Amino acid sequence: VVVCLAPPGAGVDRPVIVTTAAGRASNPVSLSRRPPLIQSVTPTEIGTAGGPITLIGDSFGTQGVVITLDGGVLPATGSGTTHAQAAAVAPSGADAFDVQVSLLGRTSNTFVVNRARPTISGITPTTLSSAGGVITITGTDFGRTGDATVSVGGLACTNVTALVPHTVLTCTAPGNVGSSQVVVNVRGRTATRAVSYGGPSITDANPRVLPTTGG
Repeated sequence: VVVCLAPPGAGVDRPVIVTTAAGRASNPVSLSRRPPLIQSVTPTEIGTAGGPITLIGDSFGTQGVVITLDGGVLPATGSGTTHAQAAAVAPSGADAFDVQVSLLGRTSNTFVVNRARPTISGITPTTLSSAGGVITITGTDFGRTGDATVSVGGLACTNVTALVPHTVLTCTAPGNVGSSQVVVNVRGRTATRAVSYGGPSITDANPRVLPTTGG
């Protein structure tokens, strides 16, 4: 029995040969490294604007690691010397995505990374006309135009546009009365905030003087 400490490495079907002190070599036996294993990803949710992600796991190697997101290759920004982490920058998007790590022909498990929920930090104007009108919503993780829908009091807004991708939406709110909830929905992830509709106001009356009989 020969016992030794194998050096770091990667790949499959690597030959193992025992050589005696006299220079006689044994027959080769194939040795393969474990495939990479993703145990977690940080952050656990990534915003719609994208950003850096770190994969934690096992058998990532120290170089040559390939990270794929929904089948597309991401350039790795680094791999830990402990073979236990790899980093990349996730692109912008509104949907959850699958991440895998490949190293010299061995592919890891698939790990799902979710997108962050939207947040609403402000709405202008804070009081709407009973006829509705254009509102501007500020916050985070709204995505791009087409990713979000907006409703006010359960009624859909129209012309929803990402004025500033991921952080500012504009839309045309429907007419209503009283207090209502604005709901921003990005692929099923929602954020809410209250908005009010103003009551009626009189700007003029004609005629200003009426007979006692009315009219």
